[in-house]
Amino acid sequence: MSSVEKGSTFTLSLPVRASVAPAADHAEAMPANGHGSAPLVLVVEDDPAAAELLTRQLIGAGYRTEIARRGSEAIAKARELHPAAITLDIILPEVDGWEVMTQLKSDAATSAIPVVVVSVVDNAELGLALGAIDYFVKPVEAKELIARLNLLKIKNPNRDGEVRVLIVDDEAANRHWLIKALEPAGFTVLPASGGREAIDMAKSLQPDLVLLDLMMPEVTGFDVVEALRADPSTREMPIMVLTA
Repeated sequence: MSSVEKGSTFTLSLPVRASVAPAADHAEAMPANGHGSAPLVLVVEDDPAAAELLTRQLIGAGYRTEIARRGSEAIAKARELHPAAITLDIILPEVDGWEVMTQLKSDAATSAIPVVVVSVVDNAELGLALGAIDYFVKPVEAKELIARLNLLKIKNPNRDGEVRVLIVDDEAANRHWLIKALEPAGFTVLPASGGREAIDMAKSLQPDLVLLDLMMPEVTGFDVVEALRADPSTREMPIMVLTA
């Protein structure tokens, strides 16, 4: 889940390329963690949103993935699975990334596995890669958010100047903050507390803009983006990502 006071995003580059033969017409459905015979990448990341984004990108590039949430789990899975590569977050609970790397490189069974360190930096490519028109890392300055919205010059000729903004966040405090920031600036705010509700509201109410948190339970922000882009009635709807 997201919080008002904390946030992190990331970048990565993988030196390993997958070599996957084209699937036959009668091939079985792809497993949830990627192509069945493709190179395996062990994703070591305790943040669910970051882990989900990484796995989606890797699977889309032709890899299989396995996730480890803790350093000790990463070491055990590396020894058991012998992945083709490892993406490693440094800030982990209990056993941090530096200790994980030390143990992997000191073990003959895992020392040759390429390790890609994940950097904790602000990176707008996270949201833009999803098709968002803008991207913020929480906490967000209200003035900056309003200024960016005004730059978009969003108008709906059918509503006499009214601009509807669908805000999607499972945290009540974040929704309350956004309402307090947007309504005095003249926006009509439509709050949604989850992904499924957001998809339904987007289709039925046709807002002029969606402010979307990525990490939500059950139906995530990633799922919301996919659903809106797949539906002709919401495909062109602008999406602005607000994530932690």
